Amino acid sequence: MTPTVGAVSKVRGEHWLNLQLVTTIGLAERIGSVEPGKDADLIAVHMARLDCGPLYDLHSALVYTTSGPSVTHAWVEGRLLLDERRLTEQQPPVLHELMREWRARILSA
Repeated sequence: MTPTVGAVSKVRGEHWLNLQLVTTIGLAERIGSVEPGKDADLIAVHMARLDCGPLYDLHSALVYTTSGPSVTHAWVEGRLLLDERRLTEQQPPVLHELMREWRARILSA
């Protein structure tokens, strides 16, 4: 019996490659897929915004047409940090102070 060779979608290929990479470097138990108990950083993007269109290819649209205001939610290691574009943990004055500190560090380097 001759094996059938078929096309693999870009998404499936990227997923497979990602899993192979994290397995090779020994981190598959922690990262590489979205599952309970694994570390994951995710964002939700509002793709119905006018500046995100026209939507022909999701990957291209995410790279070339979306921007910060399109991000509605963000999770870091499973914790919701941005909910409907509102910070859930850090308050803006704290973030502004951190930005000033990093600016000073960069300028002094």
